Amino acid sequence: MEVLVSMTIFLSSILTLIPVLHQIQLENRKLEERTIVAQYLYQSLQLYPNFHLLDNLETSKGEVILSFHPNPKYIEGCAEWTNVKNIQEQFCLYFTN
Repeated sequence: MEVLVSMTIFLSSILTLIPVLHQIQLENRKLEERTIVAQYLYQSLQLYPNFHLLDNLETSKGEVILSFHPNPKYIEGCAEWTNVKNIQEQFCLYFTN
């Protein structure tokens, strides 16, 4: 009887921990991807309008699309991509002229 109870507790623990660890790993990759995209967008804004000199950036789910909207006082740069969870993300930075 004791073996059955301990085996049940052990299996319950394992079956709970595996999905939690997988979710943590996905979130970690999502944050890492977001950081890389933010750095790429920052570099592109500093080179604007010659940002095409940088290599294209690709994530695990496809290419990052950059868009720039110049205004008299600043330039808005936005990056769009699909993250590791297949969710469309957008990140924008503003650079003063």
